This record gives sequence, structure tokens and C-alpha cells, in this order.
Amino acid sequence: MIAPAVALALLWALATTVGPFSDTTVNDLFVYRTYADLLRDGALPYLDFGFEYPPLAAVPIGLAALPGGGEDAYAASFAVLMLGCALAGQQLAARLAGGGREGETVAWLLALAPVLIGASVRTHFDALPVALALGALLAFARDRPTAGFALLGA
Repeated sequence: MIAPAVALALLWALATTVGPFSDTTVNDLFVYRTYADLLRDGALPYLDFGFEYPPLAAVPIGLAALPGGGEDAYAASFAVLMLGCALAGQQLAARLAGGGREGETVAWLLALAPVLIGASVRTHFDALPVALALGALLAFARDRPTAGFALLGA
């Protein structure tokens, strides 16, 4: 389902950077970047510094800092990571709907998410646990409980 994925990416870029939904006044990027700096310096969450997020949140928080640069570079890297999670979630939801026409309808509906949610889709890591939960549901639906529980535990 390439067309809905392209639509999601285009709407993501447009809705999160232009117009009334692009406002990032409320975001967690400063907190994420502070944690990313600590991770880069070798500190461990929970052991060396207080970390208010689930353990897996350290992955996108740290990965977004790999390209380097300042605040804008971090924000762009984080947005790209969350777009990847949103695209994965879109495809997983389409498969969970059974593929075919129903799956395509779900994929098209999810392409509207950036318009409905706004800039917070690129400034919060919520797309990652959503994708993991959808992957778990799909695994359970396909009678793969071990994979389902592994994804839920992630």
C-alpha cells in the first residue's frame, strides 16, 4: 500500500510544518535532547540519571542525536524517526484489518493522522509504542503469541 504511505508522509511534512497545526510550543524535545546528551556521554537511564519514560523510549531519544547538530537537527531527526514509526503503524494496522479493501481504507484513514493531531506527532515518541502495540495485535491475530508478548514487553 504505497499510495497511502506516500500520502501519510506528505501530510506529515505539510501538516507538521505549515499552518496552525505546526505549532510546537508544547513539546518534549528539550527533555529528549537532554537525555540524548546524557546517553551520548555514556550515562545509563535509571542508574546514572532519572529517566521518566519507559526503557524503550531511550532508543528513539538517543538515535535522534546520532546525526549531531543543534536543536533543529535533533528535532528533524526525531521527526524522521517518528514518521518511520507512523508508517510502520499504518502498514501494521492495514494488515490487521485483513489487507485488501478494508486494509487500504484503514491505511488511508491513518494518512490523515498528522492533520488531526498536528505537530505533536513529530515532537513526542508516541508513534513508537503505537506501532509496537499494533505489531503485537497482528502477531496475536496470526497465532504467534510469543512474538506478540515480546512486542508488548518491548
